[in-house]
Amino acid sequence: MRRFVAGIGVAVALCTLALGSLRADDKAIAKEKATLKGTWRITSILKDGKEIDAFVNLGIDFVFDGDRLEIRGEAEGFETQVKQYRIDPTVTPKILDFADNAKAIENADKLFEGIYEIKDDTMRWCVKMSGDNPAKGDRPTMIESTADNSALVITLKRRP
Repeated sequence: MRRFVAGIGVAVALCTLALGSLRADDKAIAKEKATLKGTWRITSILKDGKEIDAFVNLGIDFVFDGDRLEIRGEAEGFETQVKQYRIDPTVTPKILDFADNAKAIENADKLFEGIYEIKDDTMRWCVKMSGDNPAKGDRPTMIESTADNSALVITLKRRP
């Protein structure tokens, strides 16, 4: 009987630790979402190690608010896209993924699996591509774009 009671005590302690860890992660995520909140303008896009000026000239903004990401462009005919995103700032490198909606994120359906860093008012986000689509299950480990790593690196500046 004592072992049973002791076992329950250990289980309760482990659950409490796990819940405390989840709360800490939730707090870290909420803090990072507050950092991301707002409008970020694309200032550079590297694909296969080369700058893609055509996209930069479209005046594209990423607008983060809660779990929502709006991608807006100033160019005529650019249609605003509304996406869902998730982050994990508790790992290194930090994770930022987005897809059309929460279900697409959950099912990894056309999920852009990326990593990011923020320094001052500059964010760099990196995702691996397979042609014009996100590479499924192939999250980058470093923020770099080279001729042979199929990574896209997007640099964004916070807008006032």
